[in-house]
Amino acid sequence: MTSAPDLVFELYVAVVNDANRRQILELRAALAEHFDNQTWQLEVFEVIDSPELALANDIFATPTLVRTKPEPVVKVLNALAMIPEALQIIGHAGLR
Repeated sequence: MTSAPDLVFELYVAVVNDANRRQILELRAALAEHFDNQTWQLEVFEVIDSPELALANDIFATPTLVRTKPEPVVKVLNALAMIPEALQIIGHAGLR
């Protein structure tokens, strides 16, 4: 039985294409390196396919990286263009 991850991330993009597919892989690698002593999960959502999900989660621009666990929820806009900075923000906001 697998335990729940320590950290849960959601990435909202307009659409997954060749240009951002590489960036998503880079984000996964950066998460693995930055949070190497914690378990984490990343889910990617395409807003074009699920606009209601984005609106329900107050996502109004893409790409947006959201840390949903642990609370507080933290959102970083344009996270794929600034992965190291986004991880610094998300990694320190509200974590002890």
